[in-house]
Amino acid sequence: MNHPEFLYQEIDEYGIMQSEYLANILERICDQYGVAFLDAKTVAQPSNIDFVHMDEANHQALGQAIVAKLATL
Repeated sequence: MNHPEFLYQEIDEYGIMQSEYLANILERICDQYGVAFLDAKTVAQPSNIDFVHMDEANHQALGQAIVAKLATL
């Protein structure tokens, strides 16, 4: 994903890389304790406005994925 230049003033490349590993780590912990897990980045993406926050469509997609996940529990 291309990030706007201003984003790197606050978050460096290493920080972005580490955040991408977070879901993997959390999923393993959830599996270990028998807790349901949903990786939000598989169903929603940040908007092109600031590359951080989701737009309405992505909030909707995330909400629908959460409802679907809850229905399986």
